[in-house]
Amino acid sequence: MPRPTAWAALLLAASACALRPRAGEGARITAVEVQGQRVEIRYQPEDAAAAAPVAEGVREAVPRLARFARLRRTVTITIHPSRESLEAVAGGYYWLRAWAQYATVDMLSPRVWAWQGMEAEPPGDARVKQLVLHELTHCAMYQAAASEWTWNVKGIPAWFREGMASVVAGEGSRRLPIREVWRALAREEPPGGVWRSPGDPLPGGDPLSDPGPLYAEESELVYGTAHQAFAFLVRRYGDERIRQVLARMGSGAFFAAAFREAIGLEPAAFEADFRRYVLWRGWEAGPEAP
Repeated sequence: MPRPTAWAALLLAASACALRPRAGEGARITAVEVQGQRVEIRYQPEDAAAAAPVAEGVREAVPRLARFARLRRTVTITIHPSRESLEAVAGGYYWLRAWAQYATVDMLSPRVWAWQGMEAEPPGDARVKQLVLHELTHCAMYQAAASEWTWNVKGIPAWFREGMASVVAGEGSRRLPIREVWRALAREEPPGGVWRSPGDPLPGGDPLSDPGPLYAEESELVYGTAHQAFAFLVRRYGDERIRQVLARMGSGAFFAAAFREAIGLEPAAFEADFRRYVLWRGWEAGPEAP
C-alpha cells in the first residue's frame, strides 16, 4: 500500500501498538521459524482457520525472500477480524488487504474478503499465501535497507517498493498487462474513459513518477506500473545488482545514491528508459515477468 510520511508512519506505528490484539486480550499466537527467520502470527479465536494458510504461507515465503533479502528481525503478522480494525491501524483504502512496515504486517482476515466486496468469493489458500509473500518481501526489503527508525525515509520509490514485492510474489497475472500501462504513459484514451492529450499528466499524478494521488482511485494502474517497471529492471540488470541496491542502503545510503552506485545511472534516468521502452514497444511484450 502507499507509504505515509515519516512522521505519519511514527504516529501510525504508535497507534498500532495499542490497537493490535495482545495475547492477554484473547488473541492467539502461532510462531513460525524457517532458516533462522521468525514470524509470529496473532489472531482472534474466530480466525483460527484463516491463520492456518497464513502460517503455511510464511513457511513457503521465507526461502523465496532469499532472492533479494531476508528477515533480520522477527515479524509480527496481525490478522484483523474486521475492516474497521485494519483501518484503525493502516488507513482507509477500500481495497487494502494488508499493510507492511519494518517488522509488522497488519492484514484483514481472508474470511471477510468476500463479504467486504474485495473478492467474488472467499480466497483460496494460494491467494492468501501469495499475499503473505508480498508483504513479507516488504519487511525483508526494509530490514535489508534500513533500521527500524529510517526505513520510511530512505526515499524508495513506489515502483521499486511495490514492484519488488509483486515480482517476488509472482503476481504478474494479477496485474494490469503492460499494454494498459502503455495506455497510461502514452496518455491514450482508455476504453470508455476520458481523453488525455499526449504529454498531459494523468489527473492528479503519474503512475511511475508520482503515484501517490492515484492510489485511491487507480490503484491497479499504480501496482501494474510498479510490477512492469521492476520486472524491466530485473531483465536488464539482474538480481545481484538489485541486492547491491539494498546493501548500499543498509550501509547508510539513500535510495537515489544506492541505485546510482549499484545500477550505474540515476533513478530518473532508469524511469525515462522504462517509459521509452513502454512507449516504443513494451505493450507488445505481454504481461510476463521474471
